[in-house]
Amino acid sequence: MNIQPEYGYVDPCMRIEMLLDAEEDHALGSLLALVSASHEETGSSRVLIGPGFLDPSRPQTFFCGRERHVHFLIFLSRKAVRDMDQLRFRNKQHDIFVVVDVKGTKIMLKPDQRRDTDQSMMVVLKSTGTPLEQQFTFTQKHRIPSSDWINRFLPAFGYGRSLLVELPVSIDELKETVRRIESQALGKRLVEAANALERSEQLQRNGEWRSSVWATREALESLQRGGLESGVSTQTAIKDTMTSTGSPDAAAAAVTSMIDQLHSFASSAHLVTKGGKDLKIGIFEKEDSQMIFGSTALLISLIAKKLIRPASV
Repeated sequence: MNIQPEYGYVDPCMRIEMLLDAEEDHALGSLLALVSASHEETGSSRVLIGPGFLDPSRPQTFFCGRERHVHFLIFLSRKAVRDMDQLRFRNKQHDIFVVVDVKGTKIMLKPDQRRDTDQSMMVVLKSTGTPLEQQFTFTQKHRIPSSDWINRFLPAFGYGRSLLVELPVSIDELKETVRRIESQALGKRLVEAANALERSEQLQRNGEWRSSVWATREALESLQRGGLESGVSTQTAIKDTMTSTGSPDAAAAAVTSMIDQLHSFASSAHLVTKGGKDLKIGIFEKEDSQMIFGSTALLISLIAKKLIRPASV
């Protein structure tokens, strides 16, 4: 099965090309397709997208051999595109899996030429199986890689490169980076922050935006609180790491200032009591969660890479 974005229609559209194996020569009775999307390779936890229609520009022959090439068109609503784009963020690689369920009937007949007694040719219908009318069903899955969805499908649908934030850093890569510096005092704090950020990413995939913000706040607290084993404060260690690799003092100070500001932004994501009074819990939506998660991930990545890099002379 192959799936491609289709141009030339008012609404977003995908073309689904399939090879059907009818096992015997046959005539076409009916053919229907139902299209779903999933973030799992197994195709479970599906979201129904809609019906697929046979492409009228590629009419099907009535009689066919064992194999039949078919082209379905699936028209997507704007909501369906947004739902698919959000769904793929529950997959680690941000890929999406399209599942096509096909149902149809085949008539077990094929034309057969015979020579009549007067030597003229006649065509008769020959049975290729019993019962004469048979139903068939099958399911096929197709993976749309994240890069294809971003660079090919979304532009064809009339959108920009992404409806959601694509970070130039993955949490897995970030955790691998901080493991290399775990023996260092600041490195241990970065490991804590990366672990909290991993929880935040999972909450984002589940659509739990406020809880994701709170988990990101915990990551920021790892870069704020107290001092290190060496007696140096965490934020002083961050500034020293930045300046030792050539960053200006103002840039180093800006990094710790951003950590404080992001922490303040996220602080109302959880019930807090101050002076015996419960402070109001903030309302956080997808865009809030994405902003603080992306900013914090890039900050941790920056500090970790500076810590690995040799000090400038």
